Amino acid sequence: MQYYAINFSDSGIAIIGLNNVTGKLENEAFLFVPKEEVTSVKFNKKLMSYELEISTSKGTLTFKVNKTMVGASFSNLPVTLFK
Repeated sequence: MQYYAINFSDSGIAIIGLNNVTGKLENEAFLFVPKEEVTSVKFNKKLMSYELEISTSKGTLTFKVNKTMVGASFSNLPVTLFK
């Protein structure tokens, strides 16, 4: 399973690949989607996680989002706060 850091900003969405073992940034695993290309962003509730679906003019990206993360107290916030 690949892990990602995802940043939402006024200019678009940055997606950065992380190493599964070390958590460090992966070389050449960067993607930026300008806000003009984003057509929708949805969180779909699954049994043990959420699914983040980012639709763009070039296609759809989907990511599994864990409901909680070990060592990250902010991950206990309801996902509705980020909508």
